[in-house]
Amino acid sequence: MNRLVLQLIYRQWDKGQRSEQDEQWRAALADRYTVKIPPARTLDAGNIIIDQHGEDRLGNRLQYHQDSNPLFIIDRFHIDRARNELAYDNDTALIPLGPLSAPWNQYRYQWRYRVEESGMIYWLYEMVILNIAVREDFDPDLFVRTEPARIHAPLTTPSSSSPLKLAARY
Repeated sequence: MNRLVLQLIYRQWDKGQRSEQDEQWRAALADRYTVKIPPARTLDAGNIIIDQHGEDRLGNRLQYHQDSNPLFIIDRFHIDRARNELAYDNDTALIPLGPLSAPWNQYRYQWRYRVEESGMIYWLYEMVILNIAVREDFDPDLFVRTEPARIHAPLTTPSSSSPLKLAARY
């Protein structure tokens, strides 16, 4: 089975950071990075590499689950490793996104969810970028050295206003 390289980039902001200047600042941020091990995590004897960048204000944003081989779930993305196909869960349906093309693909979605913290309630806005490659060899510079075969954005906004919790769903 080929190696699965996943890079997730989180951009999070609250209501006070929605000005045009804030939006321009977020738009100027990189949407791909070199993969460094560590801090990138490896799973399945090194056949799955997970590289995370960006803000995680709540400290528990990255969630993944290996349901059964070959199904791997990370964030809202379901990856069939045997078929090299990807699907997206928007809380109401599993939307097929098709096969993973070489050299790599990029997927994006944006949403908001309600956060209760220190007795206060606020909306946390978020953009999630997934860079994904299926490769025989590991190239740490793949995402910065090449362009994606496909950029799929924006995906439909999840219907819930709660943070994703894989343990409660699977």
